[in-house]
Amino acid sequence: MLIPRIILTQTSLEEAEKLGRLGLVSLSWTEDDDNFQFLKKHESNPEEEKKLIDLLKPYFRCTNLMVGPVPAHRLDLIANMLNQGCSFVVLTWDNKAELYEALDVIPKERLVVAINPENCDELGAEASCSLVLNIETVSDGEDALNLLKETASQVHKQKGKEGRLSIISLSDEVCKHIGREKLEGLVGYLHRNVAGYDNPVHIESSYVQSLLENKDANDEKICAGKSLFSCMKTDRNDGLYATVVTDQYGVAIGFVYSNEESILTSVKGERAVYWSRSRNSLWRKGDTSGAYQTIRSIKLDCDSDAVCFSVVQHGEPASFCHRGSYSCWGDTTNSPLKDTGLGGLFRMLESRKASAPEGSYTKRLFSDRELLKNKLLEESQELIEAVAEGDIQHINEETADVLYFALTACCSGGGTLEKVIDELDYRSLKIKRRPGNAKQHRIDAAKKILEKSK
Repeated sequence: MLIPRIILTQTSLEEAEKLGRLGLVSLSWTEDDDNFQFLKKHESNPEEEKKLIDLLKPYFRCTNLMVGPVPAHRLDLIANMLNQGCSFVVLTWDNKAELYEALDVIPKERLVVAINPENCDELGAEASCSLVLNIETVSDGEDALNLLKETASQVHKQKGKEGRLSIISLSDEVCKHIGREKLEGLVGYLHRNVAGYDNPVHIESSYVQSLLENKDANDEKICAGKSLFSCMKTDRNDGLYATVVTDQYGVAIGFVYSNEESILTSVKGERAVYWSRSRNSLWRKGDTSGAYQTIRSIKLDCDSDAVCFSVVQHGEPASFCHRGSYSCWGDTTNSPLKDTGLGGLFRMLESRKASAPEGSYTKRLFSDRELLKNKLLEESQELIEAVAEGDIQHINEETADVLYFALTACCSGGGTLEKVIDELDYRSLKIKRRPGNAKQHRIDAAKKILEKSK
């Protein structure tokens, strides 16, 4: 796969987020960037490190990032980056002692060790870590491609444990020398042939076309969409790819087909575009019905012969199915429940907030913040009591109550279930945890409120 490398001071959050829809993004910086000069010194500087983390945080929030290079001895900074939501940190090293200390102290699966042709043999097999090999120059002609293929195979063998990343990082000079079409083909070749689909070798490069519509496209640069497509395969005679469409909560809402044209159109735009077999043309979902979809991510399956579009469904109603239901499976169960789960509950809450029928209890909760506060406290207390009793059915019932009132409070305050789930995913990346002890002043305040409501 292609890992686009973006430069911090030259790339907007919007572009980082858009590139991140296709997978991992690498974030780096120029050598003369004042924000990173302190990294060249051996001693730590907490104040400078905090400024750097504050600068990077918005990018950690918006996409799946690999950040670096960071010297291996900067253990506190590395841990802080990972704790703030960075997926991987790229380590540089002057001696193996510093590197092995980092690999021992920091979760190894979150680190990528930078190597070059001169020091790649120094790293012992016991490191068993993800690797990125930096290639600054190559020779002329086809030998350059063959050398890169051979080098990729060596990096894959050296990285050790399955599940680690194998990355070849190419300079702009190398990319210009080889050419766009050959590079896009190389991305696909390394994905399919070096180690198989289960554990591919990736290409990292900053020589990638912008996906922003207001930027002029540079046709000489690598196309992220074509690089993605070069990794795919199909055994269908019509060349189409099975495509599962899920909502932002991971719930399948439809099954369609894609081809190169529809995928490239989707990658460049904001809306999901598929391929209509009946019309033999692009299907821009929502052009006729108004029920369009915005893209969260486009992913390949484990064999790279199927695609998954994660989308946010829009429209009045927000329906994927031509029958008007949210999901294509919504009206096939002979059940009165057409939109279920937490996602269905939150869509109902949003609907009630916008326009509620007469006598709606949910609308009353939106209008009476004091009632909503008291119900949250009451139901939380009842869940605690149910857990103490050990009655599983009672626990399930009280948990459902707490979730209903908690999501009502979330919706009332302008939050969304989508962002709540994103926040949980973001927090799961932490490698250091606070003690998590209960706050006595919060306990005392809750007791006072509960006493008043009796």
